[in-house]
Amino acid sequence: MLQDHFNRGLRHVANLGIRRLALVYRHFYPHKNREVVKESPPVFGDSTKPEELRELITSSNRFEHLISGSSSAYLIRRKEIAQEAYGRPVEIVQR
Repeated sequence: MLQDHFNRGLRHVANLGIRRLALVYRHFYPHKNREVVKESPPVFGDSTKPEELRELITSSNRFEHLISGSSSAYLIRRKEIAQEAYGRPVEIVQR
């Protein structure tokens, strides 16, 4: 039982050391800045062509893919979900 407590203590100390090393590493090598997504309403599309989808997905605009031939209730609900997820577009007025 004493050996079990001793091993847990060493594991705890090792985890603390690894965390501290990670913090020091991130201080000197921070995460790279990622591309900022445009604050515009999302683009809705139901295309199945890979070329079009690749262009929409890799662009900086938000993209929502819809099921083709879906009901109007589905479309309305998807737009509501996108509005909740992305928020309403914010207009910045400078005076």
